[in-house]
Amino acid sequence: MKEIDLPKTEILAQLGEEAAELAQAALKLRRALDGTNPTPVSEAEAWKALIEEFSDVALCCKLLKYSLQGTTQSRYLTGGVPPVRFSM
Repeated sequence: MKEIDLPKTEILAQLGEEAAELAQAALKLRRALDGTNPTPVSEAEAWKALIEEFSDVALCCKLLKYSLQGTTQSRYLTGGVPPVRFSM
């Protein structure tokens, strides 16, 4: 695996993009579950998209955490994030 050293600014930009995609996936799932404002996306597809975007956000957060190690900002970081399990 190739190691890439991204600046914090790029990690933050990616985090913002992924967070926006997570919000859209959550809203799409709500529509699939609720049925008030129908969507052509099935409930299963919507759950899959939500989990994928959640994973992308979690990865960006982990990268940001590692990029802050040894800096004054790192004092605001707490322990690791516990694994999240989804079942459908």
